[in-house]
Formats: sequence, structure tokens, C-alpha cells
Amino acid sequence: KVAGFDFGVCNNPEFLREGSSVHDFYNPPKTVIGESDPKSGDILASLYANIDAPLIRTEMEVSEMVKYADNNWHAVKEAFANEIGSICKGIPS
Repeated sequence: KVAGFDFGVCNNPEFLREGSSVHDFYNPPKTVIGESDPKSGDILASLYANIDAPLIRTEMEVSEMVKYADNNWHAVKEAFANEIGSICKGIPS
């Protein structure tokens, strides 16, 4: 069997924060669907019909990269905040 022909495959990365995942699910910054074929993407997109957020439909590889880029961006922000904190601790008050 061949994905996208005999059956569909989708990738739907989540963007949920620890401690607020239910709220984040219903109020996402975006919904990303990577799809092997439009029919499969349509079925998955129908689950989000009542969610008021941008819906991005793309190839699966792109949807995976969007998740990786978001995760790295959040890690960079946290590392930057930690570095600023370390600098501030070293400044006499």
C-alpha cells in the first residue's frame, strides 16, 4: 500500500504549554497540518472547524520543521533570559 494513495497520513504538531494545555488546545496560536494528500488533510482539518485560529496546511516535512523551529525559538528565549539573569546577579546594587 502507498501513503497518499491507498491510505492517508497527516502530521499535526501540538503547541501546548505545560500547565495550560486544555486552554491552549482551544486557543492555539496556530494549527498546523502536514498532509500526504488533500483528502486526509480535509478529514483532520474538520476536527478544528470550531477552533478560531489560523489553519496552516502543508507538506508533512514542512509541518515537522515548523514544530522544530518553534521549539528552538522558545529555547533561545529561555537561554537569553537566563543569561540576562546571570548578568544581573553579577551587577552590584
